[in-house]
Amino acid sequence: MLLSLNGNSFFKSSNPSSRQHLIRYIRSYNPTFVALQEIDGINSPYGLLCFDPQYFLTRIPLPEDSQCILAQVSHVTGNMAPFHILVIYAPASSHRARLEFFNTLLTFRQLSPLDPLSCIDRMIIAGDFNYSLPQSSSSQGSRAPER
Repeated sequence: MLLSLNGNSFFKSSNPSSRQHLIRYIRSYNPTFVALQEIDGINSPYGLLCFDPQYFLTRIPLPEDSQCILAQVSHVTGNMAPFHILVIYAPASSHRARLEFFNTLLTFRQLSPLDPLSCIDRMIIAGDFNYSLPQSSSSQGSRAPER
């Protein structure tokens, strides 16, 4: 199981008990992988953890300012084909910044279906997309049209 969690207030809190509570909460779900966002605004706002010793992660280099982590997941016995996990942290500042972020992602060789370095065949994408679905008139209670 992959758990994706935005730890905004927990990790930025100076209260160690709230961080310990979050760690217990995460462990209560017994996840195999945990994708974290907003964990440390200074060094790295995202992370990827593996809690199952049957798997190991190999980080695949991406540009330093890419706001994402790409890792290959392999089974220790090699009995299954490796797959990839991409953890993203899209900008929340504006639509334009998000659009630029996603357009930049599409330029990475590792995410291009035509490149020999491509990882997209077996990939899980997780993280904070900072996207809200627009409200549509059809979702706000449907009534039969008046005659």
